[in-house]
Amino acid sequence: MLTRSATAALDARLILGWAARMSQERLLQRIRDPARTLPDAVWRQADAAVRRRGQGEPVANIVGSKEFWGLTVAVDARTLV
Repeated sequence: MLTRSATAALDARLILGWAARMSQERLLQRIRDPARTLPDAVWRQADAAVRRRGQGEPVANIVGSKEFWGLTVAVDARTLV
């Protein structure tokens, strides 16, 4: 069952940045330029990740990291986020 997240837009940006392997700043610059599209493989990976998020899986578990007080911490399914 798909669930609706209160942070859907943020979740989507984080997932797309992860799939594209870009910082949020670089990603926003890239998508604002219509001549610079992202590869199909990035969109496929992001689509699969968004589906996982829709099933309720935390974004941190999907992308494998979580920001905490300015630090990036590696996480996986065993981590409580």
